[in-house]
Amino acid sequence: MDYLTCEECGVLQSKVDEFRESQWENPRPMCNTCATKRAWSMFAADIAACPNAHVIHNHGKQETPTPAVQVPVNARNVSKQPAQWEKEAAQKIKRQLEPDNVASSALVPSVDNPAASRVSKWCIGCEKAVRKAQRCSQCKRVFFCSAACQKACWPTHKAACFRVEAEDPSEAQAWAKALAATSSSDKNAAWNAFSDIQTWLASKESAPTDFRAADGISLFLQQLDDDAIDVDTKWQILLLLTRFVENSDAVAVDLHHLGGVSVLATLVADGTDFRIQAAAIVTLGSLLASNPTQLAPYYIETGAIDAALTVLLAASTLQDDVELVACVQSTALVLQLLEQDQEALARVVAFSVTPVGTNEAETDDDDAAVSIATLLVRLVGNIDVIYRLNQAAGVPVGHHLYLNVLTLVGAMVHAHPDCKAAFVDAGLLPLVCRTIASHCLPPPPPPPAPFWTWLYFWLVSWVRAVFLDWRVRLSPGESLDVLDRFVPILTPFLSHATWCDAVTTDHHGIALACGVLHHVLRSPLELAARTRLAALDLFVCMALPPFDMADDIRHVRVHAHLDHVLPALHATLVDALPPGRDDDAPSDDDSDKSPESTLRDMLLSEAVKCAGLVAHFGRSMPMGDVNIPSDLAHVVMHAAVPDAAKWTAVAALIQWDVNGNRVALRDDDDWRALRRAVDALFETTTTSPQQKDLRGPIDALVARGGGGGATTTTLET
Repeated sequence: MDYLTCEECGVLQSKVDEFRESQWENPRPMCNTCATKRAWSMFAADIAACPNAHVIHNHGKQETPTPAVQVPVNARNVSKQPAQWEKEAAQKIKRQLEPDNVASSALVPSVDNPAASRVSKWCIGCEKAVRKAQRCSQCKRVFFCSAACQKACWPTHKAACFRVEAEDPSEAQAWAKALAATSSSDKNAAWNAFSDIQTWLASKESAPTDFRAADGISLFLQQLDDDAIDVDTKWQILLLLTRFVENSDAVAVDLHHLGGVSVLATLVADGTDFRIQAAAIVTLGSLLASNPTQLAPYYIETGAIDAALTVLLAASTLQDDVELVACVQSTALVLQLLEQDQEALARVVAFSVTPVGTNEAETDDDDAAVSIATLLVRLVGNIDVIYRLNQAAGVPVGHHLYLNVLTLVGAMVHAHPDCKAAFVDAGLLPLVCRTIASHCLPPPPPPPAPFWTWLYFWLVSWVRAVFLDWRVRLSPGESLDVLDRFVPILTPFLSHATWCDAVTTDHHGIALACGVLHHVLRSPLELAARTRLAALDLFVCMALPPFDMADDIRHVRVHAHLDHVLPALHATLVDALPPGRDDDAPSDDDSDKSPESTLRDMLLSEAVKCAGLVAHFGRSMPMGDVNIPSDLAHVVMHAAVPDAAKWTAVAALIQWDVNGNRVALRDDDDWRALRRAVDALFETTTTSPQQKDLRGPIDALVARGGGGGATTTTLET
């Protein structure tokens, strides 16, 4: 495509689209915009004779003006025939005065080509997308949908209605030459032009201003919307636009006002090259970050979510790193929109597409259509493929993709509960359980056995791991990141009786939840601080499902899994206790508490509540290998534990006692220390009526335990 520089406005524009054929060989060519502006001024004297003059003068009000001089009818009929340019101008006025596109003398038409006809513009007066709009002839950086809209917006637009000038006039010609060369058929010349622009952007602070002064945004948008431009050129343009948007808010504003969102969304939706689609999505994401409040609804209106998810579906085969990057960028853009606009989630949930080659007219079922749940579950199941590409790329692109997919699934499950059934039908629950067990948890330790038996099991495990197991090994940080997303996804499904029973029976759900909790507690605190609370929540929901269930059934459920429930509960109570001894002096200053200590306090409080619930529903539980009442007593005795957690621990101890469970401490010294801690708790804090009711039962428990009576429950250390 050839370009000419208008003598009037000095803007480099498309020769075919912006110049009449008579101007192509003119040494001082004038673009259609400037020619139209001059034609308007020359035509002002005859505008009153236009049949639609009343619309122009009165902005749509149907009032017939009374002319100052009455012109005889015969005089009008024998008037001189208009010149050709007058006919063209009159036809243009007539077209522009259609109901959906009223023009103004200060407005010029946008690029008139088949590709641009499907592009919507952004009217800064209405602040919404419109199908037809006219470009401001003064600043050439905004569009208006009508003359009335332009007039109403003029007080606010006036301050910004000026031509951007290059900071260094000597650079203007270099920029114009480089921009024109970007679409050259000579690949070397185009490559050198892109390299020059990248160099200027990296080295000169004035580069964004010079780029705007040369109307580079309009030029790039025209090339992106031109099907004749090759893929490599479009890819380079998208990379440059992204860098310009990230470096300059003014470029981002101009790109938005000049219709860049629609052009980029069209590239994403209609593109056949994943490089172009991924690069366009990156540019859309950078532009969205510049003004998320205003742009998010516009993105949704232009179908950006459907376009991004369509790219995700097409690239979900993950045959190479190009498709991997396309998936990463698609999910990232969708997550950006989910953060900014509530309508985005409804668009994501409603997404469904029929793969190419499926004839919808010949099928009556819904199996041919790929829903968002099916698509995301497919990607979750491709963990080995994703992380192999991740390792081959040398950068954590695949890891980011997997986390994005899990985050998207979690957002749908938590914010749109109706989606849970679709995910269950797509096979999410068994997939999550298998993936947690196979990729996130360490292998179980071998059972106690003689040396030769142990050696046999070790050899079998080694052969299986080296020759038969093709799973990708995740790093500790990666596995904890994945687990941090998986656990909150699985927990909400446990509120449904059928799904909870399926996880418990088919996938050893309680053992799995206890294994997750043990693994998270053994992991470094800085990597798994938040995951500990989520893992405890999963453990509680698996042991005591959060739906209506008879107490006898809960009792049987707890007793059937005591070998998993009690050790996990003991490990949590021990790990959540603050460092230090029980008799350490408490600190009065809470201002220096770290986020980790705050999370530890929350974990301790929830673990104590869980111990009370297990005691209530378990009833008559044996002591086993762990001593939960002793752990609760240490919570009460520890000086650094908040009083609220101590009160909960007192109530939990009472639950263990009154429900027939065995309560024992190490020796009489522990019983005496517990008595002192309970007395101090009642003396130093303001008690509520509910807390006062605990005094009698806890005193009775301490008296029986440490008083040497017939029901003494003291255990040896």
